Amino acid sequence: MCGHSMGGLVSLDLGIKRPELIDDVILLAPALKFADPMSALTPVLSKVFKYWDSPNAYADDFCKEQNNRNYPFFATESFASLFHAAGDVEKRLKKFNLPLFIVQSKNDTVVSPRVGRIIPQKIKSTDKKVVWFKKSGHEMLLDLEADKVLETIDSHIAEVTGLEKSRKASAKTEKKKASAKK
Repeated sequence: MCGHSMGGLVSLDLGIKRPELIDDVILLAPALKFADPMSALTPVLSKVFKYWDSPNAYADDFCKEQNNRNYPFFATESFASLFHAAGDVEKRLKKFNLPLFIVQSKNDTVVSPRVGRIIPQKIKSTDKKVVWFKKSGHEMLLDLEADKVLETIDSHIAEVTGLEKSRKASAKTEKKKASAKK
């Protein structure tokens, strides 16, 4: 299972509630903690403000201009629900006992990069790995390091599913065939 941002939070929740349905979890900037210090005030602010400006999820303005499909603002009541759900999942992290692969950017301005340390520390699973990116913002799949992020995820999936060995064997076979033709 793979989830980005709120999808990462849902993936964690499902991994806790229904681990028998999942073999491996990949999280990209899971929305467990938020970078904006004002996020902690969301339950109160949602009673006063109906909408709040969305944070910039891109490190590169060109990528943002070309790829941004995010809302220019978000409903504070909805974010308050997300904030509450994140707190609930965090309280239950010690029950998470599945293989976990986290992809997190140190430059994320939406989800706090601290989640890349918090989650591995709190979960029960010993099969866990965090891969850090330095340049991208929250939208890692569309931002500066998108190709590297996708390659990282692809490599992990290939390793977990056994395709990595299959790819290497195919490459060796192709090299032998090429050498035999010479």
